Amino acid sequence: MSPTLTKEHIAIALETLEQNLRQTVSQGEISITSLPLVPEISLLLLDEDYPRGPLPHEDTIAALNDPAYWSFCWASGQVLARWLLDHAHIAKNQIVLDFGAGSGVAGIAAAMSGARRVIACDIDPMALASCRANAIVNRCELTLLEDIHALDTHIDLILAADVLYDRENVPWLEQLATITPNILVADSRMKDVEHWGYRRLLSQYATTVPDLDEAREFTDVKLYLHELADLGR
Repeated sequence: MSPTLTKEHIAIALETLEQNLRQTVSQGEISITSLPLVPEISLLLLDEDYPRGPLPHEDTIAALNDPAYWSFCWASGQVLARWLLDHAHIAKNQIVLDFGAGSGVAGIAAAMSGARRVIACDIDPMALASCRANAIVNRCELTLLEDIHALDTHIDLILAADVLYDRENVPWLEQLATITPNILVADSRMKDVEHWGYRRLLSQYATTVPDLDEAREFTDVKLYLHELADLGR
């Protein structure tokens, strides 16, 4: 666990993310937000009062070129975090890789479940800054990794939430299995993950935080387990 959390720690984390957000959303604010599906976890996210009308042209271009995915807690991340906290023995004493970590919500849930070590991996340095800040807020520790190919330790369990929004990421379903057979994937945009050797564990309704008023189909999150996994059931 991290040292005692102070207002100064939170202020520094908040300032860092505010500066990052300004590069994409000039009018938005970051606030500490308790997750509706996982109230045990609070994250530094884009405030729910963010501008919902047309963005200034500069913001639109910035958002398209470098979207601040880390400033939202996506629906699948919430579902995976909830499942991990409800099945804490899965991550307990394990070395866990949170792949495409974003805000770090799944990795934080693993850490809160007693994981021996949690590695948050994301190619976006701002996402890694978000993971660091959110770990501080939740009094846990995450190891940050920008390039999965630089991974140099044994991994017991991989978590992957909301990484299949781009079909170009689908090959990771097989590539991750070369690291460990124990993989949990949560996603709302792909319906045929079983084809790559994954078995559906559940379907659950969840929304992104702050809510983006997404189509109903994107609030139906599926949680999958790699078929070769043995997670102590």
